[in-house]
Amino acid sequence: MLTVCHHWLGKVSPTSQWKQRLWALFDEYPEIPLAEMGLPDSLRTHPLWF
Repeated sequence: MLTVCHHWLGKVSPTSQWKQRLWALFDEYPEIPLAEMGLPDSLRTHPLWF
């Protein structure tokens, strides 16, 4: 779902800072296990996020 949001926001609002705010949120709460949300460890470096 996050990838879909990222994709469409890039289309409708190319200057959106959503991805940076998402990473900041993940960084602010490192105790929340991203793997339990189905997110891979390589999420930030996956080609779909560039």
